[in-house]
Amino acid sequence: MSLKPIREVSIIQTRMQELEVLIAKHFPYLMHPWKAALATVACGVIGNPFRCLALIFVGQASSGKSTVEESFYPPDMNCDYGQWFFRSDKFSVASFVSHSTSAKDEEQLKKVDLLPKLRNRTLLTSELAEMFK
Repeated sequence: MSLKPIREVSIIQTRMQELEVLIAKHFPYLMHPWKAALATVACGVIGNPFRCLALIFVGQASSGKSTVEESFYPPDMNCDYGQWFFRSDKFSVASFVSHSTSAKDEEQLKKVDLLPKLRNRTLLTSELAEMFK
């Protein structure tokens, strides 16, 4: 048995403890929502890619919903964890699979449709109102 997985678990535990200290210091009231968001992302990374999880924060304005979401924004898509996220605030239910008649082939549909862009990623959005119009 290799010691590498044990070492990696130890590193993850250490990083989690560091993050908990940081969040407790600056945003103590957001500890539980932040852990829920992290767990949702982790399930998407290690879980079955055919199951879709959703976590929607509901609350009053300025209650910290966006603060939690923004903590997961990659500084750019080339960073270590950028591959796991897709950020968009402007989409509709129809944009997931558009069936666009202007697309000439399957490749063009992949560029237009949102669903293929979300494969093995977590969608980060601060607004869902468009989904319920």
